[in-house]
Amino acid sequence: MRETLTFLTELHKDDVTLVSTDCLKQFKYSYRQEIVKAKIKANDDYINKSNRQHAAWNIIKNVKPNVHNQDSSTSLTAHQFNDFFTHIAQKLLNKITPSDPIYYPQ
Repeated sequence: MRETLTFLTELHKDDVTLVSTDCLKQFKYSYRQEIVKAKIKANDDYINKSNRQHAAWNIIKNVKPNVHNQDSSTSLTAHQFNDFFTHIAQKLLNKITPSDPIYYPQ
């Protein structure tokens, strides 16, 4: 399928009338969908042939970027983190403007 996509792309570059833009877009979409299906099948096969939990986490680690190796420009301490969450409710309440009370019949 990749070779066909490459071939159609080259034909389109050479002469737009040979392969329409819509046809090329549709084929690219189909190609991407097949790649997604193939990845899902490969992951399912890997999980079914291995320790399921361990294999699933390996897949997640490969897809998810590793944030531990990235340079962090912020240095947030545990105290700052806790302070934010202990005071956020009061800060939000202070930002609310008083309005007319709503009548709820009992």
